[in-house]
Amino acid sequence: MIKVYEEMIKSLEHMRSLAESFEKEILSLPPGSLSVSIQSSKQYYYHNYSADGKKQKRYLNPDSKYDQRLLKKLQRRRFLQKSLSVLKTDISALEQAIAKFVLYDPGRICTQLTSAYQDIQKDPGL
Repeated sequence: MIKVYEEMIKSLEHMRSLAESFEKEILSLPPGSLSVSIQSSKQYYYHNYSADGKKQKRYLNPDSKYDQRLLKKLQRRRFLQKSLSVLKTDISALEQAIAKFVLYDPGRICTQLTSAYQDIQKDPGL
């Protein structure tokens, strides 16, 4: 049982660390999102962002190395945002599980029993 608890703590630390690194990486990536328009069976990517409080949409040229790097960064940003959402949910669930976790200890359980049960053997198989 101790291994289960230790693994939960280890997993929680790992997820927290991962979430922190994702948050930092998101801040380093360009703001905005992607949209795709399909015309004549071709995909056209657009960068959606706000500038001076106005929504902007800019075509990403597949022949432009700058636009291709921007496309990859925006794809990475969205992946990290979705991943971060899952991690935060998992971190919360694991924190709650750890808070409620009680290590199984037959000896401790026997001491909590009323006097009518004090003669019970501390058998781990019970």
